[in-house]
Amino acid sequence: MMAMRHLDAFHRTGYANQRPPGLDEVCVHAGLPVLGRHTASGDAFTTGQLFLWMCGRLRVRFGRQLVAGDLLK
Repeated sequence: MMAMRHLDAFHRTGYANQRPPGLDEVCVHAGLPVLGRHTASGDAFTTGQLFLWMCGRLRVRFGRQLVAGDLLK
């Protein structure tokens, strides 16, 4: 998951039972509103909003435009 790779708050700890963060947790961390949770359109919109927020953070971190491979680093 991108949040575990790129957000310090959710990095892997090595704990065997660590679960990935949920959409709600990452949105709270990002300060994004969660709209229409548990509906197809609401979850899709919220996920898209979060994706764009994370891409913006990565662009600033890398200091350049993103390429597809940056999302997997």
